[in-house]
This record gives sequence, structure tokens and C-alpha cells, in this order.
Amino acid sequence: MGQFKVVFYTDNKENCPFLDYYKKLKKEKEEGIKESRVLFNAISIRFRHLREIGTRKGMPDFRYIKGSKYSIWEIRIKHKNGYFRIFIYRHKDKYIILNYFWKKGKKTPPQEIRKAEKLVRRIKRKFGGD
Repeated sequence: MGQFKVVFYTDNKENCPFLDYYKKLKKEKEEGIKESRVLFNAISIRFRHLREIGTRKGMPDFRYIKGSKYSIWEIRIKHKNGYFRIFIYRHKDKYIILNYFWKKGKKTPPQEIRKAEKLVRRIKRKFGGD
């Protein structure tokens, strides 16, 4: 059993866009769509690393987001279709999967960081500080 839990952020209505996307990838993987299989497997491996050792593996799989007021990390996956990123936040003994996006350029889009920060503020209000 891992030392950390990996959970998915849900809003007040229990919606979880990332989990919906992850389930869609799994379904496409089972249907034999290669790109979905490759991405699903890469995400699953990173989640296993999170459960076992957290973000200590570091680059190229995990990167700390500098300049954010919160301790946000990104899971980094290079894929045939581009660069897939998942923002995560550690709260006590769990990593919370926040949001995801396909990265087009060299820099992480500031609006995606702001989106992740907004979700962290909601988590802090709901569960308290770190």
C-alpha cells in the first residue's frame, strides 16, 4: 500500500472533469485506440508514483510550479498529440488532482495556473490549511 492517497477534486455538485476525462480514456483504451491507451497508461504510472513516493521522482515526470502562492505541482506527460499536464496539490497525506490541459507552447499558460490556484483556495476553505 502506498504512503499517499490520490484523490480527484470535485466541485460542490460532485462533478469532476478530470475523472470524467480519465474514464473516457480508459473506455477508448479498451476499444483499442492507441493514443488513448498510451496516455491512460502514462497517467496511471504517474499516479502510482504519487501513491508510492509522492513528487520526489521530480523531473521530467513532476515539476513544482514556481511563482504560485500555493504548493502546486504538475504531472508532465509527453505524448504524440502534444504535452499533457495535470496540476496536483498535496493536502496532508493525499495528492488532489486539480485540473488538466494540453500544453501547446513552451510556457505553462498563466490561466491554467490561476485555475489550479482557485481550486486550491476552495480546498483550503473546505478542509482547512496544509
